[in-house]
Amino acid sequence: MKYLLYIAILLSVVGWPDAVAAEEAVVLTGHFNWEKEGEKTHDLQATFTATGQGKWDVVFNFKWKDKPEEWIGTAEGSLDRGDFKGTADRKPGKHTWHYSGKVDDGVITCEHTQTMRDGKEAIVKTGKFTLSAVLAEKPE
Repeated sequence: MKYLLYIAILLSVVGWPDAVAAEEAVVLTGHFNWEKEGEKTHDLQATFTATGQGKWDVVFNFKWKDKPEEWIGTAEGSLDRGDFKGTADRKPGKHTWHYSGKVDDGVITCEHTQTMRDGKEAIVKTGKFTLSAVLAEKPE
């Protein structure tokens, strides 16, 4: 038990997620909202796999209209603190999700936009998301 405390202190000092080996995944959970739905939130899970210092492959999983969705992309930034940004595409790739924001003590808060590929290349503001290592509770 004593060693777990030492490890927790060490990881909090060095920024635990960036110390993850490239083959290890970091799973964060939280929620997102879709701007057209107001304050309604949806559960969100993101799996980050390090590809370099502050570089990540990411897979977002959530349900949309009661159907599972998987968006795959990349991210840049520390999972501990600082600026954070990235993109993800939905299979079969009709849309691209762009996100940017901040990380504070392992909590990622980003705004997201979406590029529509229906013949109109327009970026549409779509909402916000929050992710962390501790399951975020949905606000009431």
